[in-house]
Amino acid sequence: MSLKISVYLKPQYSLEKSESNKLFLKRPVRKLPNGNLGVIYRGKPFSLFKGNCIDQHFPEEFNKEDCPVLDEASALARIKELPSLQDPAEAEALSESVVQDIKDWFEEKGVTKLSFGEDWNLDCRQYYAYIVFKEDETFASLARELLTNPSFYLLHEKAPCPGSTAYKDENNQMVEDIYNKSPGYADSPHLSFEDRYGDLDFEFRQSTQPASDGVQYDYWFRFDPNIDQDLLRDMAEEVFSICSVAKKHGLEWFSVEKLQQVQENLSLSLTDNSEELEATKNELELALSSNKKLSSTIEILESRLEKINEETFLEEVIDLEDEKQKLSEEIENLKKSEKNLKDKLKVTEEDNRKLKEKLDNENRQLLKIGFPEVYFLEKRTLKSLADFYLKREPVFRNVRDILTHQTNFKRVQGTKEWLEVDKKISNGTDNQGRLYYCKMKDPHYSFSMLISHKANQKKDLTYLRQNDPPTFGEL
Repeated sequence: MSLKISVYLKPQYSLEKSESNKLFLKRPVRKLPNGNLGVIYRGKPFSLFKGNCIDQHFPEEFNKEDCPVLDEASALARIKELPSLQDPAEAEALSESVVQDIKDWFEEKGVTKLSFGEDWNLDCRQYYAYIVFKEDETFASLARELLTNPSFYLLHEKAPCPGSTAYKDENNQMVEDIYNKSPGYADSPHLSFEDRYGDLDFEFRQSTQPASDGVQYDYWFRFDPNIDQDLLRDMAEEVFSICSVAKKHGLEWFSVEKLQQVQENLSLSLTDNSEELEATKNELELALSSNKKLSSTIEILESRLEKINEETFLEEVIDLEDEKQKLSEEIENLKKSEKNLKDKLKVTEEDNRKLKEKLDNENRQLLKIGFPEVYFLEKRTLKSLADFYLKREPVFRNVRDILTHQTNFKRVQGTKEWLEVDKKISNGTDNQGRLYYCKMKDPHYSFSMLISHKANQKKDLTYLRQNDPPTFGEL
């Protein structure tokens, strides 16, 4: 009578046995031609080690027929002398110390939090509400980008501290996930900046006059005065919190994973990756289904095995169990492939965000250099150029015609000062471009303009009526 033992596969990270690594069926102990004790796994012989473990990655170069089954007495006499399994190399990865990242962003050297009433303030007036602040141009540009594309960026308590989220540091050590949770929003369902505060229209400018508190600030954002003051203050706190960290580490730490498409080539790449991911998921589902069916078959055969003692039948069941183990490993590989594809999608989406930011900066520079005497209603103009204009030359020609008084116009309904170019404007896709303008009494600008599209007409008219005309004399 042979000795049948429970066999364990070599653990990946630890030498301790685990039920997850245990083979479903017991195996008869065999004598290998090299003198070692062994078992058959997937039709090949493997040497046994202490604890009845085998190293599934290194089969012996023998035929199954040359490995006879030992009788129970001989096997029991030798199995106590099995050598120890060599420490797996993977265990070294777990022995590396885990790096504890910064618990609070503002404990980090070089990250300074702006204080309300000292570094920034909320200046609410009859016609506008201003957020005024003291900071340099880099900080101001980050804040402007965040408010321009609020759907692209995470809330500060949702974003990991720089260096975390399964990234590695310069010593190739893993870093824990540590979040700077805001007590008031610890359980908030909101993810992006837009989720919490909305996509608010604003104007942005360098400050040239003291605010109502008598302090000369560096920059200001201007909003509709009907917006709730508490919301504006909370939003400003969050903007400045994020930008204080982003000034040192970059705004990409706050980018939202799923971003809107801004260019066709990135859109195609994203679609291809999505299709590949879907195909991998289908393969994974098929493998899981096959594995369940095979497990059911093995259970039935195991039940029959209790009544049958033929060695050939046992080998048949063992082969099926090995096939099940193989399928399990294939499932793990498919899961890894799925994760890699998801990571690939994230990279594409991050490129999307960077491209949109680059496009906004390019359009700002074009407008500033080409038309220095014009103040463009910034956020709405940049969004329209990014969303609707494959070609910008036609609308820029119309801007030049306005400055040289060579265009026909019509009055914008419900406004006193705003005019609209009375002609079709091509955007490279259709002729639905819109250009609104009005004269200004300002030392820096002669005109204010809004480049837009018919699709935004209803919201544009509401905004123009609220800024009829836009004035900057208060600050």
